Amino acid sequence: MFAQAKLEQALEDELAACIPLFASMRCTVAAHPKAASLGPQSHAVTTWVDKIQALPQGSAALYHDLTLLYAQLRAQIGVSLTHRSNHLTLVVPADQLPYLQAKTSGYESALSLFQEFVPEVVIVTVPRLNDQQSQPCVLLLCTSEVCGPVGYTVLEQQVRLKPTELSEGYRFQLIIPEHRLVIVNPEQMAVLTGI
Repeated sequence: MFAQAKLEQALEDELAACIPLFASMRCTVAAHPKAASLGPQSHAVTTWVDKIQALPQGSAALYHDLTLLYAQLRAQIGVSLTHRSNHLTLVVPADQLPYLQAKTSGYESALSLFQEFVPEVVIVTVPRLNDQQSQPCVLLLCTSEVCGPVGYTVLEQQVRLKPTELSEGYRFQLIIPEHRLVIVNPEQMAVLTGI
């Protein structure tokens, strides 16, 4: 279990490095249409933190961003994402999750609204996930029996524990072998930047 968590953490770093490859498959957050009523600083209301703090309907604006991401992925794949063989995963940087969970002015949180829209979506948080400009982004991945996985991991050897001898007993060192992340179906991955 611990070995799997360490391997996943290493792969998260590699996944973040793949973001520039998907520039043509991204959905960018734009300024919210109602931001004009907020005055001269309204042009800055594009990030999730800005939307949650400045807009009374901030959680609805974040939900709109997620539905745009969903629409982008559906257009890329060209099939319905609601088919029972499709499995969706939303990958969110840990520091952005509180904005998805925030409720504003009588609106439910963007995350709960999105989970009502796509009940089967699995939410995965990662320590960080940045685009080419080092800004946080979100991924929506689709795996299915028909399309297959987005990608897979290649390990050069098995993950193993190596015992190290100490005066008071044994300790173990976790050995994670050389590995790489291979993206075989990039069209099954949509990136939301500008969050």
